[in-house]
Amino acid sequence: MLRRRIAIASAVVLGAALLGSGTANADEWPVAPPYPSPTAPQDVTGIFLTPQDPVYWNPFVSDNRLTSPYGNSTRLVCTGFHGVLLECWQADREGNPHKLIKLDLSLNAPMS
Repeated sequence: MLRRRIAIASAVVLGAALLGSGTANADEWPVAPPYPSPTAPQDVTGIFLTPQDPVYWNPFVSDNRLTSPYGNSTRLVCTGFHGVLLECWQADREGNPHKLIKLDLSLNAPMS
């Protein structure tokens, strides 16, 4: 049960930062530490489900989801540990990185 919650939470928590165009300040790509680390940044471009994919809307599918104006069309880099994504960045059309914002997913919220 806990494992399923973790999988669902890690799958649905990614949402895009407001990716401005033109004069918006870009963030920095994460830098790998100078020593081996299990949380080193990795290119994860193309692994996310997007709203255009019908499976994105299936709550029983525990793949990672991304809500972004760029979908999977630009570079995505994430840090993670044991399959759980920690932080992610996505390039805009000009290649500038923007840190993504995780959406809060309350699995224990009361239903009305």
